Amino acid sequence: MNQLKLLCLGDSLTEGYDIEPNHCWVTLLKEREGWDVTNAGISGDMTAGMLARLPLALDKKEYTHVFIMGGTNDVEFGLSPNHIISNIKAIMRQLRYMGIQYTIGIPIPFDCKSSTLTRFEYVSDGLVFSKRIDEYCDELRSFLEGDEADYIDLRDCFRDGTGQISSALFLEDGVHPNEKGHNLICRTVFNHFANME
Repeated sequence: MNQLKLLCLGDSLTEGYDIEPNHCWVTLLKEREGWDVTNAGISGDMTAGMLARLPLALDKKEYTHVFIMGGTNDVEFGLSPNHIISNIKAIMRQLRYMGIQYTIGIPIPFDCKSSTLTRFEYVSDGLVFSKRIDEYCDELRSFLEGDEADYIDLRDCFRDGTGQISSALFLEDGVHPNEKGHNLICRTVFNHFANME
C-alpha cells in the first residue's frame, strides 16, 4: 500500500509502555518501513477514551487508514466484553461514515506465568485476568468476523509452536511486549497492510 497514512489508536500496547520510543512497533513502521504513521496510543486508556478522542486524533491529517487496538484496561476494570466491543463498534461506525478504512487489532495475551504483578485493581489475580482477556478477545474476534471487518489477531504471534505463551516476548509484567515483541507486532502489522490492495 504505497500511499498509506495510518493512525494507530490505542492504549499502552500502542504507545509503547516502558520501551525506548525508537523500539516501539509504531515507530518501527514509520522509521524502518518508511510509512506515514502516527502513534495515538495513551497508556492506561480505555475504549471509551479512544472513542472520545477519535475526532481530535483524525483532525491532524487526512488518514487513509486507522488501526484500533484496545480493551485490556477495560478488562482490568471489570467491564464486560459486550461493553468493550460496543465502544469499538462505535469507533468503526464513525470511521465507516467518514469513509476511512480501519483494521482492528485483537490484543496480545497476558503472560501470567512470568508476570511479576502481584495485585490488580478490579480482578482477584493474574489467572482471572488472563481468562477474562481471553474471553474478551474471543468475543471480539467473533464480532469482527460476523461484521466482516478487517482485523489482525496478534494473539497467535505471541505463542510458541506448542501453543504456549512465549514469555521471551514480554516485559516482566506479563502485559506489555518487550523489544522482541514490538518487532514482532511491527512485522505482523506491516505484512498485513503491505498485502492489502
